[in-house]
Parts: sequence; structure tokens; C-alpha cells
Amino acid sequence: MKLLKLLLWTMVKRALLYILIPGVFLLGCKEDKQGKNPDYWLDNSTKVSHYPIDSSYLQKGTVLSGKLNTLLKFAAILDSIKRKDSTLSKENLDSIANLITNSLGISENDKPYLISDKKYITKEKILHNNQLAFKALLESNWKNVVSFEDYKEYLLPYKLTNEIFDAWRDSLYLSHQKLIVSRPALKNLDSLYQYHISKTYNALSSKVSMRKYFPSEENFSWLNLTREGDCVSRCRYAIYYLRAAGAPATYDYIPNWGNRPFSRHAYVGLANKKIQVPKLLENNNNPKNMVDNLNAAMSPKKMKIFEAKDLPKGLYVEYEKTIPKIYRQTWTTQDEMKSLMSKIPSEELFTDLIKPNMIDVTAQYLQTGTVETNKNLFENNNIAYLATFDTNDWTPVAFTTFNWYGKAIFKDVGKNILYLPMTYNGTLTAYENPFILENSGMKKELICNKDKRITMKLIRKFPLFSYTATHSADLKECRIEGANDPDFKDAKLLHVVNNLVFSTKQVDFKKPTSFRYVKMIAPEGGKLRLAEIECFMNKHGVMKKVEDVNYLKGILEGQKGNAFDGDFSNYLVGGGVKLDFGTSVPISRIRYTPMNDSNYVIPNYEYELFYWDNGWVSAGKKIAHNDYLNYTNIPSGTIYWLKCYSGGKEERIFTYENGTQIWW
Repeated sequence: MKLLKLLLWTMVKRALLYILIPGVFLLGCKEDKQGKNPDYWLDNSTKVSHYPIDSSYLQKGTVLSGKLNTLLKFAAILDSIKRKDSTLSKENLDSIANLITNSLGISENDKPYLISDKKYITKEKILHNNQLAFKALLESNWKNVVSFEDYKEYLLPYKLTNEIFDAWRDSLYLSHQKLIVSRPALKNLDSLYQYHISKTYNALSSKVSMRKYFPSEENFSWLNLTREGDCVSRCRYAIYYLRAAGAPATYDYIPNWGNRPFSRHAYVGLANKKIQVPKLLENNNNPKNMVDNLNAAMSPKKMKIFEAKDLPKGLYVEYEKTIPKIYRQTWTTQDEMKSLMSKIPSEELFTDLIKPNMIDVTAQYLQTGTVETNKNLFENNNIAYLATFDTNDWTPVAFTTFNWYGKAIFKDVGKNILYLPMTYNGTLTAYENPFILENSGMKKELICNKDKRITMKLIRKFPLFSYTATHSADLKECRIEGANDPDFKDAKLLHVVNNLVFSTKQVDFKKPTSFRYVKMIAPEGGKLRLAEIECFMNKHGVMKKVEDVNYLKGILEGQKGNAFDGDFSNYLVGGGVKLDFGTSVPISRIRYTPMNDSNYVIPNYEYELFYWDNGWVSAGKKIAHNDYLNYTNIPSGTIYWLKCYSGGKEERIFTYENGTQIWW
């Protein structure tokens, strides 16, 4: 009889485990048992069934622009149309979405506001979400490596941030069950993670056109409907799938880069892992240490590695996006952040960086260093920031508090990056000189030296990233030919692109030959990526561009016209291009420009050089007459910024060492 009672009680306990536990938080458990020992909370979960049901949704909200019911109606109509016609093109879906939003009065210009989740999410839906989350974890092979803290932060939540709640777990839990039946290897967490980082992440198109029709944070339903999104959206999409499978997937984000303008970027991590990447990143521009979708400037699979001997003097290729800090978005408010934000005056909080639900995970990705800075004792600021340069200003990426005698210690900071220590009171103010945190961990301070002045030859205003340099490689071995026969039966070879060209290339002919036709063609199997091509004739000692050609008469249309419009920012891609002058013309010069970023020094463009001396100081404006600028009598030892007033927004700061611009 006792044995029978024991068996019945065991069965009741197991039933309670599936019914009650998914809806509870172990709020009263000690951290040393619950948070750090994953087995404890799973094995002893029936002992805590008296703790309260997860009520986080009572404090959470949804950010909207427009009425919730209207947005839900819009998404439902669009989804229904797409389901009825699976052949509907993206362009047609875009047009239909535009018509529906107009008819429903949805506008992306509506002022955003916050609606409480408890106003539209029922307790039953939350409990159902909890049940599926817990069920997925219990059925996984990795359940014993997931702590309760990680479970409640990165697996249990019914949504990711402030998006509209939808029942994403229901469909994704079932799809995961089908997936592991067909692919049993994905029962392993690392294998499942790699699968979704590769397949699910890349299932969304990077061409974003429909985002403007949904004025709220993208939820799973919207991403699944449109199948488009930037890297942040792709991360969110993969996280939905992973969490539905019981994996503690995290949203880890970079506040700003160390060597390029702001571009929001994120990465999917796993909360149970202490190191998120195969090898801790070094920010050292080593093409062998690239992690796609994190620090690589372009896909490592497509990246061409350039030898120093192939590059012009003073030029190098940037393969890597350097990372100063990586933070993790948590579901709940962190005690440390809550304490900080309550103690620091609100006017000192740079809220674009400091959030209540964040933790620092930089050391899980990077080889980091610690650096000290000091403010003037008479300054009253409580919090210190390290900033990296953005397009036109500085952006804080790290923060800490000053101690009583004005020292600020920044821990776990990315190396090989230039930082500026700053305080904030509505505006950012530098309190120390800029410095480079070197790979050795040493702090190299940059001080403007007006006693030692230098001459500078400047060739760019922005780093040459690998994605741009690769276009120049495509131009190599292209040929330029002249002819008077339209079929080029009498063709004469005028020029072969033997070297890598990273700016405008000019070819002069001592003995001009007259041609009616000129063409530039790619080698067999290759593609011509050309931004501009121009031909000149010598008229009374003056080089005059040949203007009366067919491309100006409208014969060359579409993309091909991009090579003849005087705009270096657009280009053509194809096997070749032909010019028809209408009559035979003596060609004395040909000038061509590969597909590029328009960030090299361009003749006839206006530039201004600045140097840092407790603020930006102008060294003068100049009109470029060549593909470089010469500046003399410039203070040494500091940082510089070359601005262009004739076009383009991409600009970076640099130091100047041994005749080379070193970009930061």
C-alpha cells in the first residue's frame, strides 16, 4: 500500500512539474544554488511551486505608432493575400502594402507611444508561452547547462523587446520538432545554433523596402511575412527560432564601431557559453581572424587578400570592423544598472548608450584591456565615457564612474582602437587627450605637438575597406581598344589595366590616333565594374573632353549610362562598354575610374583638414588638383580629419605615421 501511494505521489509531482513550473519565477531562491547550478532548479522545481506566477508582462510595454488593432488588421490582410498567392513578387507585395496602409490611414510619421502589455495580452497567453518554453527546454539535450537566471532572461520571455506580441512559439516549437526528426544532428545545441545562424539568419533579404509600412518594432509575424531585414532584424528572427527550441539565445549588440561610421549591428549568442566565438577577436586587421556577420567588413568567403606590394604607397586595405564594446540585452532590469541610474544625475546619463536592461559581455568576444583616465578635481561630473569617432562627432561606447579623486577605470575595453575620454551634461566634453589602447594593453596618448610640424600627403578621407578594394581587383586585366570599324575589325589596343586601380586612372598618348569608337572590355569570364570613363583630345594645347558622343544622345540607357554621367558614386557592371564619337577623333587621353566609394581625393573637389587640439582646429581648405592633397606646417602627434565639401558623407579620423594615413 505504501509503495502504491509513493508511485501515485510521484506521478502527481510530475504532472505538477509540467503544469505549474512554466508559469513561475524562482524569485526566492539563492543565487549560489539557482543561478549558478543549472541542475538544481530543474531537479528541485516541484519544491518551489508556491512562488508567484511570472508577472513580468504587467510591467512590460509595446511601442506603437498608430492604433494597435489597425496594425494587426493590416498585417493580417497582407498575410492573407500572400498566402492565397504564393507566386506574388516582392515588388507586388510592396505595392499592395502601400495601398492597404493608405486605406487604413497608417503613417510612419505618427508619433510613437507606449501601450502596456497587460491591456491586450491575457494571462492565459502568458501561461501558454511559459508552458511551451519550459517544455522545449526539458525536451532538449542541453537542459542541464541552462541556469534559471539564463532561462528567465533569454528563454522564457514571451517576446524580445517592445514589439507587438504574437504567438510565435506555437508554430516554431512544432517546426523545431519536425526539424530534429528529419535532422537528428540538430539535437545538439551547437549544431542547432550554427544551423539557424546560417540558414534562418540568411533567410531574410537585406533589401529592406517594406519596413516603413509597419510603424512598430518588427515582431516574428512581420519578419516572416516580409522576409526582409537588416542584421539586427536577422538576429531577432534567428533568436525566435532558437528560443522556441529551448535554446537560451541572446541579443548581443555593438554600440558603435571603432573604425567606421555608426551602423547598428548585433550578433546572436548563447547565454550558457563563456566564449561566443571560436577565437577571441583582436581588432588587428588579420583576415584569418574574421567572423562573418560580426567583425568582417565583407563575407570572408568572397574577400580578396591584397599583398602590400600590390598597393600604392601609403595605402592599405581594412578587412575588419573593429569593436570597442559588446553589450547584451536582458529581459529584466539589472540591479547594477538600476543602482547606477538612480545615483547619477539624469543630465549626465547618455541614454543612447546606458540602458536599464543591459550587461557587458565584451570579454566573451574580444581580447580586452583595462585603461585609466583622470578628470580635473574641480569638475563635478560623476560618470565617465569613452567615445569613438562617428561621421561628424564622437559617440560614447563605454562608461564607468569616477572615484572620489577623479579616476575612472574602464574594464574590458577593445584594443587597437582610438578613444576620447568624455563627460556628458547635455553635450559631450573631452576631459583628457585622445589615446590608442594598443594591443599590448598600453595607453598611447595623442598630444598635439605644435613645435614639431610635418608635411602630409593625403590620398583618402575614409579607410579603403575590403568591399571597395575588391571592385578594383575586378578591373585588373580589362582592355581599352580603339577602332574606326563598328565591329572593331581594325581594333588597336590602347591600354591594359595591369595594376590595381583604387582611384581615377589617367592614360596619356604621346602620339594621338584618331578613332570613332573606343571600348573597354573585361577579360573572358570577368566583369567590368566601371564608375566612369572619359576621352579627351588635345585642342591647341588644351585637353578637351569629347562630349558629342552617343551616350549623351541617349543611345546608352539604364545602368550603362552610369559610366558617362560624371557621377563617381554610381557604376555599370557588365562585359564591356563602347563609345561612339560619331566621327573619327584624335584621342590624346583616356581617364577611367573603377566602381568605388568616392572616398579618395577627387580632382576639383573642395576639402578641409582639421587637427585635434582640445577640439577640432582647421588647417585650411583646398581644391584638389590631383588625386592627392599636400598640406605643410601641420602640428604632429595628434589626430586628423579630412572633410570633403563637394560630395560624400563617409569620413574618418586618422593619425599620420611614416607618410601613411592610419585610420581609426
